[in-house]
Amino acid sequence: MNTQQTEKEFLKTYNPNKYERPSVTADILVFTTFKDELYLLMIQRKSHPYKDRWAIPGGFVSIDETAKEAAIRELYEETSVKDVCLEQLYTFSKVDRDPRMRVISIAYIVMVPFEKLKFKSGDDAKNAKLFLVNAMPDAEFELISKNEDESTSILQEKDLAFDHYEIIKMAIKRLRGKIKYSNIAFSFLKDLDDFTLTELRNIYDAINSQKADVGNFRRFIKREYEQNGFIVQTDLKRIERGRPATTYKWAKERSLIFDE
Repeated sequence: MNTQQTEKEFLKTYNPNKYERPSVTADILVFTTFKDELYLLMIQRKSHPYKDRWAIPGGFVSIDETAKEAAIRELYEETSVKDVCLEQLYTFSKVDRDPRMRVISIAYIVMVPFEKLKFKSGDDAKNAKLFLVNAMPDAEFELISKNEDESTSILQEKDLAFDHYEIIKMAIKRLRGKIKYSNIAFSFLKDLDDFTLTELRNIYDAINSQKADVGNFRRFIKREYEQNGFIVQTDLKRIERGRPATTYKWAKERSLIFDE
């Protein structure tokens, strides 16, 4: 090796084929909530490998884009969702995770209000569907969906492509952990300027897979959010279960919700 070379000279003669290069994908876990249930968007693969199995939406990172840019692009192509915050979950690099070749996946979590989620099957998918996440306390889970004929489809680990079961399991743990110390629950709300505590509690229940005590939850929200000026009451009332319910709005910068 010529130690007298300048960096410019070194790069001019460098052989980029000296080392094998793995491919990189960006996979996106699109979570939403409906009432007190957590849902995840899945696609059914059209081609090999894992033909007809269900997978997380995603795709390969192009040579001229970052992983996050690829995730944003794939998210829009698969779901028509844009202008949302992506949170990087983890990099999955098990050597044999893809039977085609060495593929490293960078997974992202997206939290989308149910009313704003529109999705379609991409070019490499034969179907796209929301599945109810039935998760246990240890984050083991199954995905449940009702079919057009009113029958029920249940997806377990063996029904999923690649290592996506482990990716989803880690994402569930991340959501459950982060909801305890961050504002992510508010990202699932349809309208940050008009919501009730029941709607907010439903989101907590959906992520935690268990119902919170109503009184304790109200005291928690009052202590952590209302007294600190994060949310304020509005002059509007909404009827819930036959009774008028107080509505609230988010009073701080939106970046405090949608930060990474």
